[in-house]
Amino acid sequence: MIASIDKKQALGFEFTQTVSMFIAHAHGNGKWEFGEVVPFQDLQISPAAAVLNYGQAAFEGLKAVQNQDREILLFRPIMNAKRFRRAADRLLMPPYPEEWFVEAVKSVVRANMEWVPQYDPESDITEQSALYIRPVMIGDGPVLGVGPAKHFTFYIFVSPVGAYLPGPGRVIVLEGFHRVPAGGTGDIKASGNYVGTMLPHKIAKTQEYKDVLYLDARTDQ
Repeated sequence: MIASIDKKQALGFEFTQTVSMFIAHAHGNGKWEFGEVVPFQDLQISPAAAVLNYGQAAFEGLKAVQNQDREILLFRPIMNAKRFRRAADRLLMPPYPEEWFVEAVKSVVRANMEWVPQYDPESDITEQSALYIRPVMIGDGPVLGVGPAKHFTFYIFVSPVGAYLPGPGRVIVLEGFHRVPAGGTGDIKASGNYVGTMLPHKIAKTQEYKDVLYLDARTDQ
């Protein structure tokens, strides 16, 4: 793929709305439609949706970058597809086919090519700007008791970003905080894994640390 953008942008790691997104649905039979690229839009969701009440959601994060020849590159998206499938299995959501996942990622990147930041030969690889790609799966069907939804939505949005945590800095271990418990969902990108990190990260920042280092929840080591 060849990029159409030809200017540099000063970017942080913040959301910027782009032109379009990808969306697909699975109904009670657990079978996915492939989906399509659509204009960027909000989602309509029931107040009783499983994702809102019980956190039935998973996501991935990958990047599209431009090289010196202005080609747009992805790094091993099939591995993200495989982890995304494991997450769906663990959270009782119907897995989206891995080959479809890769094609869906490519389709939404193609549709937003002008948002891929220009390659900067003076930037360190760890600081290089990119088009961040966020695939998400949610159980958006209504439920009351604790259980999986019967309707699911898979969508992908993108945003141009800079480095997540740029520059040097210190990390801290905060006593009493763990990212996930032993036997939990730490091996997948379950959305619920992340909300519990907001408070310790805020504490770390107030103490002028860049990030939090989490130890093994079983041993504190």
